[in-house]
Amino acid sequence: QINRSSYTLGANDTGIEISGNYISDIDSAEISDYIYWIKIDSTNRTRARASLTNTRVIKTESNSRDNSIAFSIGNASNVFVQNDSLCGYNTGILISNTEASPSSITVSSSTISRLLNQSGAETGIKINGVTSGTIDSLYVYNYNKALDITGDSQLQIESNRFVNCAIVLNESQNHAAHTLRYN
Repeated sequence: QINRSSYTLGANDTGIEISGNYISDIDSAEISDYIYWIKIDSTNRTRARASLTNTRVIKTESNSRDNSIAFSIGNASNVFVQNDSLCGYNTGILISNTEASPSSITVSSSTISRLLNQSGAETGIKINGVTSGTIDSLYVYNYNKALDITGDSQLQIESNRFVNCAIVLNESQNHAAHTLRYN
């Protein structure tokens, strides 16, 4: 358990930051009150993998949320997010890939929520770059955009519940090959 407390946060306060060549596996963690809970950025995409499971991340109402991100994962070849609870962040999950070959992603069985009113910039899951994989069995609550996808992605989006989200899927790409079922 890692707790930042309610002191004034710095612009880049981060609970866990991993850079370089890594295979990260974070399981059964609990963190509160950081601008970024976990920030992962790879320098060697072919070796980089991130697995975040059974994790609880909370940003309390007393702290500013501007630009806060629960999970920020960049340039990993494989991303696995499952059974997590993310509460109070401006962006729940940000997955970015700047390489030409796709990142394989699985985001499932998680809750991503905000308690305050929307200001228009909040996003449950934001995906940038080339990705393929699944987004399933999520509960996304009170975001302006539940899913925001930019780049060339091929995703199966199924069995999710989006509540009080102004936009369920915002996408900025040509010829997206997504499958949407049972949402």
